[in-house]
Amino acid sequence: GNSLESARPVWEMVWERLPATMVLAGVALVIWVGTAIALGVFAAVRRYSIYDQALTFLTYIMYSLPTFWLGLMLIFLFGPALHLLPTGGVVNARDWPAFGSPQFWAAAGERPFDAVWDIGRHPILPVLTLVVVNIAADSRFVRASMLETLSADFVRTARAKGLSARRVIGRHAFRNAMLPVTTNIALEIPFLVSGAVVVETIFSWPGIGRLFITSVNERDYYVLMALIMLTSFAILLANLIADVVYAIIDPRIRY
Repeated sequence: GNSLESARPVWEMVWERLPATMVLAGVALVIWVGTAIALGVFAAVRRYSIYDQALTFLTYIMYSLPTFWLGLMLIFLFGPALHLLPTGGVVNARDWPAFGSPQFWAAAGERPFDAVWDIGRHPILPVLTLVVVNIAADSRFVRASMLETLSADFVRTARAKGLSARRVIGRHAFRNAMLPVTTNIALEIPFLVSGAVVVETIFSWPGIGRLFITSVNERDYYVLMALIMLTSFAILLANLIADVVYAIIDPRIRY
């Protein structure tokens, strides 16, 4: 149907906002998953060392930071205080048309390098705000899963065979430890796809999360229904991807 507020087709409004959310979610997902897995595995391998204790202390601090507070502090630090990074939007509104509009894509085609540079700088603070808490939580989850796997019988058998520590960890322990982690990450992906409502609102990011807040305030029910349906589809897709990844990670699973 059409939006009750603007009388525009609902899906047209959603598709205009979706690229901005996909840029934010895609970059955040790569950084979040990669960093969380690396920190969790490192902490498990160096269990109870000074590195493990330092990472534990750091992750508890990161996990306790409220997202809205962290975003506002980053805006103040890198914006008015240091003037290092842009603090709002996907592109500089003074230099470019609205992101996602036909006018923007036409202008970006004429100046592709300037567009890539501008788009590359704007997501830094929103992505940092988005991934800090997730990295802290999932790195602890990865650590716990790795510790449980490292104490399993098949890992002790691999060590008894004389395999190197790198091969035991990378070939035997890591793949098995990633099974519960894959499920956990799959359930968290829709949080990113839904637009990270708080982050998009704080940084004036023109994605579907900000559209959701606007629609709630305006009681635009048709837009809300479309966004909820899109989020439901993202949950189903994330679980499907997790099932496929299981077959890649675990040699015992075949479809």
